[in-house]
Amino acid sequence: MKTLTLTTDHASSSYGVPVLVDLDGNGYGPSDIIPGVGDGLDWLKETAAQVVLDARRHRAERSEIDLSRVTEEQVSIFCGLR
Repeated sequence: MKTLTLTTDHASSSYGVPVLVDLDGNGYGPSDIIPGVGDGLDWLKETAAQVVLDARRHRAERSEIDLSRVTEEQVSIFCGLR
């Protein structure tokens, strides 16, 4: 099940820079700390950018993060690689 989505379709997104959105609709910018939610996602006590970088590197292992709505360039911008 996808529990986090990187998307530009959220009020917190601007100028084409995506935000990481949880199931409750909370948007996280790259430097925001994502709280652990106690449902197997305790590793989410990292910055949103680090979570996205890890998901990009290990798609199969971090399948709860949906990166399908953004381009590789947007992922790079979000993670501070560009």
